[in-house]
Amino acid sequence: MIDAGVMIAALAFLFSVVGYWLDGRSATVAERRDFRSQLSELVRQVNDIPIEEATLALDLGAEKATALGGVTAARQAVLLGQIHDILDRRPSIAIALDHFVVGEAYTRNGQWIEARAAYEQALRLAKDPTIDLAARRGLATMLFLLGDLDGARAEYDRALHLADRYGDVRPEFLEYSDLITRLGWASGEQWAGRCVEAAAQLEALNQAATSTRTPSFYMRPIGYRVAQVIGAIRVSCPGQTLEVSRLAELAGTGAPTAPVLGDTATGSP
Repeated sequence: MIDAGVMIAALAFLFSVVGYWLDGRSATVAERRDFRSQLSELVRQVNDIPIEEATLALDLGAEKATALGGVTAARQAVLLGQIHDILDRRPSIAIALDHFVVGEAYTRNGQWIEARAAYEQALRLAKDPTIDLAARRGLATMLFLLGDLDGARAEYDRALHLADRYGDVRPEFLEYSDLITRLGWASGEQWAGRCVEAAAQLEALNQAATSTRTPSFYMRPIGYRVAQVIGAIRVSCPGQTLEVSRLAELAGTGAPTAPVLGDTATGSP
């Protein structure tokens, strides 16, 4: 028969172990929450930098804004360092958006290899079509810039098949995603000097644009970018025939009044 004192001592020890585990778990949860809060704030600050730069240009003029641009770039580098410090210590707290914003920041800095890695990580964590589309277009752009044309084309092709991975996507969003994917693809081909491929993507975009249900608010910035791409192709590929009647109409009315989701800030593809 077990002695009552021994049983009480054993139970006391068990309760102390459980209490220690619960205390530790509570501390871990609180610590995780704290890291998540810090990471969210750092990502927000990095994401706000393009807006701050645009405000500087408006408020100070281009020359002074350029002079302060170096300060902004240095601040971004510090923020990215702090983000990576948290991700190295607690990689599991990151979400796809964190890595996408980091990818966009590296893209603005011209750090294409780092941007590619960030977009790839965003895609590993992506759980919705919006971030999937944005990160995949960012990755495709980086692959074009790094000379991996086949890889870039494969990513753009995957972006055209969002419905295969997200069955409940609204048709209007799929139409919009196809438009901006074709536009980015055409821009990448033009940048790589592939005139025939660029024209093929523009013509596919032209056909899609004739029947799209995408609201005009989103079509205007697409038209603005289309005008840039058509102009670039006509300069770099003077003998290339383009069947872009609908796109020409868009280009004539386009204006940069709204962001094109996932569009990078390099001025390249």
